[in-house]
Amino acid sequence: MVRIRSIIWSFILVINFTSYGQSPGGVPGSQVWFKTNQLPNGYFNWQDFSGNGVKFNDWNSTKEYTYTNRNFNFNTGLNMNGWSSEFFLNQTNLQQATIIGIFGFVTTNFNYETTIFGVKGRPNESTLITNDKIVDSAERGGEILDYGEANGEDLYRKQDNSEGSEAKFRERSLKIVSYYQYQQPNISVWGEDQNSSLTLGNVHINEPNGFSTYTMKNFYNNLYGYLPELFVYSRILTLLERRKAETYLAVKYGVSLTNSYIASDDKLIWDYSANTAYNNRITGIMRDDASGLNQPFSTTSYEEGPYYSDSYDSYQEPAYRDQSTRYRLLAMGQMPANELADKSASLWGDDNGILATKDAGGIAGIKRMTRTWKLVTNIPNPTAEQKKLLFNSKGFEVDSNLGKSTFTSDYAYVEGISVTKTPTQKKNGYLEFKTVAKGSDVTIKFGAQNGLAGSMDYGIKMDPNGSIYAIENTKQPVYLGVIIPNYHKTTIEKKGNQVFINIYDPNGVKSITTRILTVLPADVDKDFYGVVSSKQKDVNFSLTVLHGGFVATGSRVELSYDSSRAAEFANYTDRSYLIIDRSGTGEFGVDNVEYLPISEIDNTRKKIIFNNVLWDTDGNGKDVFSFGYKDKAVKLIAVEEAIPPTCVDGVLQQDGKINIEVKEGFPAYKYTLNKTGASTVLQTGTFNESKKTLTNLEAGNYDLTLEMVGTNFERSGGNQSALVASVTNTSLITPGNGSLEWTVSDVFDYYGYEVKYIGFIDQKTTLTRDALNYGLHIDVGGRLSFFSRGGIYDVVLAILNKGDRIKLEMQNDILKCSVNGNLVGTKNLYPSEVGKPYFGFIGFEGTSNGIYNVTHTGFVNSSTKLGWSTATYLTITEGDGIASKVVQKIEIKAPECKEILPPVTPPVTDNLVVAPVPSKAGANFNIYVKLNNPSEMMVLIFNTAGTLITQLRNPELQKIGTFTTSIPTSGIYIIKVLTTEGEFSKSIIIQ
Repeated sequence: MVRIRSIIWSFILVINFTSYGQSPGGVPGSQVWFKTNQLPNGYFNWQDFSGNGVKFNDWNSTKEYTYTNRNFNFNTGLNMNGWSSEFFLNQTNLQQATIIGIFGFVTTNFNYETTIFGVKGRPNESTLITNDKIVDSAERGGEILDYGEANGEDLYRKQDNSEGSEAKFRERSLKIVSYYQYQQPNISVWGEDQNSSLTLGNVHINEPNGFSTYTMKNFYNNLYGYLPELFVYSRILTLLERRKAETYLAVKYGVSLTNSYIASDDKLIWDYSANTAYNNRITGIMRDDASGLNQPFSTTSYEEGPYYSDSYDSYQEPAYRDQSTRYRLLAMGQMPANELADKSASLWGDDNGILATKDAGGIAGIKRMTRTWKLVTNIPNPTAEQKKLLFNSKGFEVDSNLGKSTFTSDYAYVEGISVTKTPTQKKNGYLEFKTVAKGSDVTIKFGAQNGLAGSMDYGIKMDPNGSIYAIENTKQPVYLGVIIPNYHKTTIEKKGNQVFINIYDPNGVKSITTRILTVLPADVDKDFYGVVSSKQKDVNFSLTVLHGGFVATGSRVELSYDSSRAAEFANYTDRSYLIIDRSGTGEFGVDNVEYLPISEIDNTRKKIIFNNVLWDTDGNGKDVFSFGYKDKAVKLIAVEEAIPPTCVDGVLQQDGKINIEVKEGFPAYKYTLNKTGASTVLQTGTFNESKKTLTNLEAGNYDLTLEMVGTNFERSGGNQSALVASVTNTSLITPGNGSLEWTVSDVFDYYGYEVKYIGFIDQKTTLTRDALNYGLHIDVGGRLSFFSRGGIYDVVLAILNKGDRIKLEMQNDILKCSVNGNLVGTKNLYPSEVGKPYFGFIGFEGTSNGIYNVTHTGFVNSSTKLGWSTATYLTITEGDGIASKVVQKIEIKAPECKEILPPVTPPVTDNLVVAPVPSKAGANFNIYVKLNNPSEMMVLIFNTAGTLITQLRNPELQKIGTFTTSIPTSGIYIIKVLTTEGEFSKSIIIQ
């Protein structure tokens, strides 16, 4: 008799399907497949999805066991609160069996030994599995195997194992238990009974109707914990089958395996060997119809203290919504109602870095969290057509992009209606919006394709006073409350035959109790469309709607800034960023960094939220990401990348580089480079383009200072229609010769006061637009024109875009205007005004952010800073202020400069050796495996896309194995050997 155990750690979120042909991890033939299921009375039971109709009952009773639950990665786990329960199998006596389950202990009982389950098949040959040992009955020999003694894989906390600390154990207390049972076959001509049972809790040792007799006395500690899922096979699963079943549980419940993840279609979806630095808190989203798995949103069940999963649920509000609790650091997945395709998966794990930020990390101006995550995905990005939601529209202009559409009408008297051309792809849909103004009758709903009122209507209606009503088929609308424009957020979420309406204030607090609408039975299977309409408008109409369920959308990423999570972000929530290294290397190089600003803040759940994030935009299958924030005043953000020096003939050179790319800022930029801790300036200078490379650098640690060298003007309040202006403290040194230059910070394309004036004025007391002698006028939409003494010239010189560089120059009494270095217009000064002492003039009215990085010539000597007079409601900062200065620490690493020696064939002392390498396409090569203990061996060979192309198996228990195979096509391949001793991996090249 031989017995094999395997303890593994895992967890995730799922919606279960019960269609024919599903099995755990796609592994067929389970005798029982218990998953936690909610009953109408609010309690939970274990429901058998194997098709055998097995019932889980109280011990020695026909009463079904039901109890409360807890959610692990948004999936329920049945609470075994010390009760004894059992189930019977009538088709097998489990002489050979594989039992795989996921078990989580509660805080009160993880410090001592307790029974997990007992297996009884043949008479008097039962076995107990505890959280420390496997114990045979006295009749079976009383063998005791302490499976955690040697390698620390106990399922309860012991000071002498690898998880001896309470904190470490509680973080990983939810574990996958895989148990193999071998028994000698019965060779009797009469056969034997094919009945068996499993008992959980107190297994009633030495009692009537209980288990066989045992000599040990400490197994009366009942099981207090959670059992989300368990399945039993009446055969020994292969190592590949077991890995697929465990992958299913790991992804579903958010627990981290200590080996690679393999999907039901044999795809390698997380390579444990290739992602060595990121094998912490692995979790992900995945849909696998063969397993009944649809996990669109996930967090980890291995949450760090103090918010362990044994005490804190994954849901914020179990009665409604897939909202993650504030106690989960990171939760992410699909936007609401967005469907995953079958066999799609995205998995991520972190590098175990601390949650505090640092100035180093590749981005100056943003403090980046030290911890980074790696995401591996096979989900393709949507095309432009797949992202755009089309509407049949009348009276509205509709602008639609990824997951968001804006409806506008410039004519108050025109009624408008827009209906999606595409219905919800499944039975789920999502609509979210904030109103911008009262004064209109507005309807937003799920409804019929014609958009007219009818039995399929479910949503809200708002009257011109802001009163909001729930629409439910043909019933009279129900008053919900009054919403404040640009304050309240309304969500309408359709889930199957129910529609949920919520109204939130800016802190994420509900302004109403969730309103739940029920779709009429006759309409449940009909196509539902999204509808936006307005009428009786007293104002121009503009509305932006976030939507899901119709066409492709992106992902939602939630970072908790709770006091014991990323607390440092609490004061910078509105200035937070998701920072992505598209190369997937974690280097955050200049050409690969993308940083996305925050989409919304949920102050109730303490969450920073990023909506409609697209992963893997470069198609390499991986991204590395982290989070960061900037101070409010910072206007300069730049990415730096250190390039190490080279080696020539084994000698380290001094040809390292630092690549700089300014992501946000206004030229010109000054750089200063020092060795860390030294005051000597190594390099300094200015540049106007967004990119700059510093060369001829040796390896070492550097401090790089970047600053914008212009002057910034920012409006801070006051009447929008009133002009706010400032002038230089000195006039032009040489009358009629000087310039002002600046970068366009933004262009406004809506009606309102957003007008800027820049030019020359011959006095500094009457700062009005009528007193401005010569200048430029920038109007709504970026229209650029000459301006003089209150008058705008009709000729539009240019239509400006954000980032354009504008220069207004007086040269020998001629006024010149250039855009991005190209002359766009000239104007002569009036003869009577030639030779006057002109001052620089900056002014604007409206709510503009201001004018940034103004540089100048002709007013002062180059070594003297140009001063400007202050003005009410105007903040002026010089180029060396916090708004335009950042310091970044950069390390240029030195490579090892050694003589290159010819490769040496490694001795066959490693666990896995492949020879010869590289091998020729089609030629045989050998795979040698050497273990410390006998084991079954299974060789899996994957291509770089994760597709399994070869599998070889030796089912015998051996310490040394040799496999011979060939690969017909050249390329890079991953070889993995699965054994009970562990997983071994190598990459090889086939030429």
